[in-house]
Amino acid sequence: MRVLDAVIDVWHLRRRALVVSAITFAALVALLGALAVFLHATRHSNPPKAAAHGRTAAQPSTTAPPSSSAEATDVPAWDAKPTIVPSASTAYPALTSDVRRDPTAYARAFATELFTRDYSTDRQQLLAWAQYEDAPLQSSNYPRADWSKVLVDSLTDLTWDDAIDTPVPAPGLWLALRSERTTQTVSDVKVSVDSQWEQQVASGFQPPDPLATVRDVTLTVVQHANSPGVAGTTRYQIALALQLGTSSHGGYGVAATNNYVVKKVS
Repeated sequence: MRVLDAVIDVWHLRRRALVVSAITFAALVALLGALAVFLHATRHSNPPKAAAHGRTAAQPSTTAPPSSSAEATDVPAWDAKPTIVPSASTAYPALTSDVRRDPTAYARAFATELFTRDYSTDRQQLLAWAQYEDAPLQSSNYPRADWSKVLVDSLTDLTWDDAIDTPVPAPGLWLALRSERTTQTVSDVKVSVDSQWEQQVASGFQPPDPLATVRDVTLTVVQHANSPGVAGTTRYQIALALQLGTSSHGGYGVAATNNYVVKKVS
């Protein structure tokens, strides 16, 4: 799991190495609750691996202490990432000002909308909504012009945390789910304060964003396939951490997602 290092910039994460484990999902969630959620200090440019959203269980991981600053080669890599135009829509409406006032309420609402889907919609609509809900990262270890790219990258890039899966599936898988006329529903959303983040703040760390905080979220997702020959439902348990910050719309937004874990349960 993540390792605290007193000399690092706690806004950053480094690559995770996956460690195979046979523990139950409940134990995994308990371990995730002890994670410190810090954004990556360095990135690498390996090509994405094949995604398996909602069909593969991620395993616990360990993280080496990150370095104190991003490598110079990261700057052009971040600059090269596409800019997503923020936009809410009928399929993915903006979260209300009421939930933006409370980090726990906001985390619950964001996670619920993120995973409630009709795959007949355009994947880009979901990414545009996520960008609308963005809280630009405030960290000297990232190019300032690219602070607003971190959230969508954490939702879609398999090299983020060396993941085997991403909260938003790759375009090919999205189309495959569309061909099965798949929809997703969300239930049993639970939100808790990330204890390691709170301990870090209590020890004297002052994040540059005054609204910076971390919430750990668990939820149940049911996928409903509705096309002839593949009709049926599949249930998954999901856990992830949301690093929150100041939204351009006022109140809370999301700076990044971390520690994404999905497990098929039925």
